[in-house]
Amino acid sequence: MKKEDSAMKKPIGAKPGDLRRQNYQAILQLFRDKDQLAVRDIMEVVSLSKTAITNILTNLIEMGTIHSIGKGDSTTQGGKKPELYALNPNYRYSMTVFFSQHSCFCQIYNLNYNCIAELYQKSESGTEYTYPEALSVMVAQIQTLLAQTRLTEDQLCGIVFHCPGIVLSQEGIISRPILDPGWPSNLHVIKDLRRLLPFSVPFYLDNSSRYYGYYELLNHPIRRTQNIVTIFSSTTVGGSNIRMGHLNHGLTGLVGEYGHITTDYTFARRCKCGNYGCFETGVGTDYVIPRIQKELKLHTQSLLKQDISSLTMHDIFLAANAGDHFAQKQLDFLIQQFSILLYNLQIAYDPNEIIIQGEYAESEGYFQDNLRKTIQMLSLHNIQNEVKLTFSFSGRGSTPEFCLPYAMMGASLFCFDRYFSQLDFHL
Repeated sequence: MKKEDSAMKKPIGAKPGDLRRQNYQAILQLFRDKDQLAVRDIMEVVSLSKTAITNILTNLIEMGTIHSIGKGDSTTQGGKKPELYALNPNYRYSMTVFFSQHSCFCQIYNLNYNCIAELYQKSESGTEYTYPEALSVMVAQIQTLLAQTRLTEDQLCGIVFHCPGIVLSQEGIISRPILDPGWPSNLHVIKDLRRLLPFSVPFYLDNSSRYYGYYELLNHPIRRTQNIVTIFSSTTVGGSNIRMGHLNHGLTGLVGEYGHITTDYTFARRCKCGNYGCFETGVGTDYVIPRIQKELKLHTQSLLKQDISSLTMHDIFLAANAGDHFAQKQLDFLIQQFSILLYNLQIAYDPNEIIIQGEYAESEGYFQDNLRKTIQMLSLHNIQNEVKLTFSFSGRGSTPEFCLPYAMMGASLFCFDRYFSQLDFHL
């Protein structure tokens, strides 16, 4: 993936120790954003002398964080070819673990975000994992991957656990697992895992939707300086709010539960949360597809009539783009639901950018065009052009299962960010 230029020069602290630490972190972040750098490249971004930068690079090399990768090209004026440096991808690793009542998925990433090992296990057909069973599977996967890769826990920046549900990240608790009575509430996940895995590395826990959102920071340094909102919409709906590179959780972990914002008081379908009119019941594909399949029986002229049983959102988007009036009518309702949600999120968060992920990201054409028009009509006139609306993860198959690697990578990015923000540079 192409990496963007750093958004801004890094801040300089007032105290000498803080100053040095921030200089180290600024340069290290550059290496995390760029494939390779010469001293002259760093000087363009960080306000330090060549000597100071060289000394920092020497120390980072001694730590094993970066390494020399050879010579670059001379400038147009000629002269010596510059030494090129890059992040050492094997300096540290992150481990990310997804779990639910139905599956567990464990991966190890290096600093180049290459997955070097993984294990995936589903529960037996027709059954669900109990909470203790899920814990056992996760522990077994972690131990197996460490053995396979011959890594020790000291080589890990941390282990990030994530799942559907309402999560109290700071407390390491799932307060409400995926709004399903299958597991009890208030699960002390991190405490239980610490008992089973007495590792010294940090353990993190969060909602998977937040890590889908955090993925959007990867290769986009500018977003680390902004306020962004992400909405992942597929069978269920979740999201995130990321301010200045930090996940916003709220007091009780509800930030990002956008699927349970009321967008239609007149819509009679009851949500699994117990309320009526939730955004998820309007646009969640588990609700949308059966509703459209039922209505298709009365619309023989629709292009969608050809294969009702295997209908997908992609089919509906294509039919609407082809001028199918029935498909367009169905999308008009979805556009209305999205526009109400987006307008309210715009007012509530005042973000620089709203990013739509999941199955609705593959909606190029009728849906996206008309959603943008509707948003502009609803928005306050003085701000209607200030919020950027982006569609991410576009392409066939943008389902939770298809997109799970993005959440895993987002979790890995989060883990590395936390590690490097706390790294002791022996100053």
